[in-house]
Amino acid sequence: MNFLDLSLNDNEWGNLMFGEKAPLTLPSDSLQASWCGTSGKSLAAQTVAFYKLIKRSYEQHTGLPIKDAKLLDFGCGWGRIIRLFLKDIVPEKIYGCDVDSDILNWCKSIPGNFAVSETRPEKLPFSVDFDLIYAFSVFTHLGKETHMDCLKALHAGLRLGGILIVTVRPKEFIHSRGIEMKNLSDADVDNLLRKFDNGDYVYFPYNMAPVRGEIPYGDTVIPKKYILDHWQSLFDVIEFSPFAADPMQVSVVLRKK
Repeated sequence: MNFLDLSLNDNEWGNLMFGEKAPLTLPSDSLQASWCGTSGKSLAAQTVAFYKLIKRSYEQHTGLPIKDAKLLDFGCGWGRIIRLFLKDIVPEKIYGCDVDSDILNWCKSIPGNFAVSETRPEKLPFSVDFDLIYAFSVFTHLGKETHMDCLKALHAGLRLGGILIVTVRPKEFIHSRGIEMKNLSDADVDNLLRKFDNGDYVYFPYNMAPVRGEIPYGDTVIPKKYILDHWQSLFDVIEFSPFAADPMQVSVVLRKK
C-alpha cells in the first residue's frame, strides 16, 4: 500500500488507521488502554489531535513542509502516533524508539526505522540529525535526572533550529491524584502542590530499581517556571499550552539553540 498516495484529510486518515479495516495491525483494546489510558475511538481522536498539532507547529515555526522532515517519535510505544505520519513522510525519514522491546514488536508492521532506546540515554539509538522530534506523555513519567538525560540526548539528535514537541502534566494532575498518587495522604498532596507553585520539579517514583542512582520512572508534573528556568539553556520555549484533546496533558513546543 502506498500511503503517500492517499488523498484523505487528517480526520479521515485517522479514522482509517484506527478503524476496523486499518491497513496496519492494531493492538487489542486492552493493550491500547493499558499503554495509553484509553482505546478505540477515544484514543484515535486524541492521537489525531496531537498529530495535527505536531504538523501545524513544525510548519508554522520552521516555514518548511512536514513532508521533508526527518522525524523521531521518542517513546513511540506500539506506534500509535507515528503510523499517521505515513500519509506525509516517506518511511525512510520516519524513526521511532522506546525502552520497551516488547511493545516495539508492534512496530514491525509499520514502514520506518525503529530501535530500543536506553532508560537513561546518553545518546539516541540513531545517527541522524532530526528536523522534528516529539514525545507524547514521556516527560510525564521521568525522574529529575533522567529527564535531563533525555533532554540532552534529544538536543544532540536535533539539527540547529530543529523542533522538539513534548507534553507535561498540568497542576490538576496532582489534584486528581492520578495513577501512583492515588494513595497519597492529603498532607503529601498538599506538599506536592506547594512544590509545583514554587516552580519545583514534582516527582513521585514508581516502585522499581534505580538506574545510575535514580528511580527513572514515576508520575511527574513539571511547572512552566521550571521549564523556563532549566530547559532554556538548550531550547527556546516557543509554545506552552493546554492540549484540548486530553486535559491531563500540556503541549510544549521548543526550538533547539
